[in-house]
Amino acid sequence: MKEKINNDNIHLSKHYQRFLKKKQKIKEKYDDGKLFAQNSVGRGSNIQRMHKYYTEEGGRELWMKYQREIADLIFENNGDFQKLTWELESDVVKNKREYIIRGRKQYDKWNL
Repeated sequence: MKEKINNDNIHLSKHYQRFLKKKQKIKEKYDDGKLFAQNSVGRGSNIQRMHKYYTEEGGRELWMKYQREIADLIFENNGDFQKLTWELESDVVKNKREYIIRGRKQYDKWNL
């Protein structure tokens, strides 16, 4: 029997693996060595350098493009992220959704 995917074993999902690969490709596309640099707390020069990068060197525009592509990946119709959320959905929620859909069809059928 196929194992049910939940938050504990999400890494087993083929949709999750595909989503991660696509996300990593997008990240590599926009990574210029500075965009995803970790900020060190307590180092003023690092914060000043990152501020200069985002304000003067075009880092903000690059970040906005990166976010736009990630959002497009997440909200893609019948994409891997959407399939993953359907896979993680509990049986109670699935049954409720199907009941509502069937109920509306029945209601529309009799109330023409």
